[in-house]
Amino acid sequence: MAHPKLRERWTGARSLPFRQALRAMLAPMERWAILLLAPAEADPDVWNRRLLDLACDLAAAVGVEDLVAHLRDQEARSLGETTAAGPASYQAFVEIGGDARARAAVSALGEVGEAHVYRVERRRVKAYPRMWPDGTRTPGVEMVSAMRRLPALSRAEFDAHWRDRHVPLARLHHPGMWEYRQNAVQEILTPGSPDFDGIAVVGFPTAFDCQTRLYDSPEGEALIFEDLARFLDLGRSEATFTGEYVLRS
Repeated sequence: MAHPKLRERWTGARSLPFRQALRAMLAPMERWAILLLAPAEADPDVWNRRLLDLACDLAAAVGVEDLVAHLRDQEARSLGETTAAGPASYQAFVEIGGDARARAAVSALGEVGEAHVYRVERRRVKAYPRMWPDGTRTPGVEMVSAMRRLPALSRAEFDAHWRDRHVPLARLHHPGMWEYRQNAVQEILTPGSPDFDGIAVVGFPTAFDCQTRLYDSPEGEALIFEDLARFLDLGRSEATFTGEYVLRS
């Protein structure tokens, strides 16, 4: 079921005046990736609800074209911690696309906790068959990984390997994967934020698929980790399980 704020909002909300709609179409698209840290004393479920309510409001903000929130909700937390990288310092991840006016929505996410903001280039290299409306939790679970490159590589070399070499291996050896998005960092926008080079979203239709169909075989798992070691500093990368909420698409 869609989030109630979205059910109210989208009734007639798309009937923009012609000039406003045309300006939105012609404005250049920007993309931001925001890693959010909850206050140490926050109850995780209360904080998730607060963030989701705020994100629903921001999904209707001027200039926002799409907004997706990834939360460590109960279903995601039930999987424990992933061993693919180090434990995550962040509790949520938000993707926003829009024109320059959407920067206000990006900044507003700081109301719920410390925000690390990155300007990114997003690539969707595998897409699930979506059949649910905005505001409804996406089925299954996903792994959000914030990655740092090997010191010997430039950011461009890291990204080229991730895009051109790793994607075919991931598609071949992750049989349960139904969604794969790469957010290649172009610029760190918040001073003092971690120097991540990319943020990946790997989704699975069920928790069972994530647990039992992450790899096609022990040999496939070994090939994946051998390739990761060619471009990632795994010891300085972070990952966690999340649930996805597409709030505007």
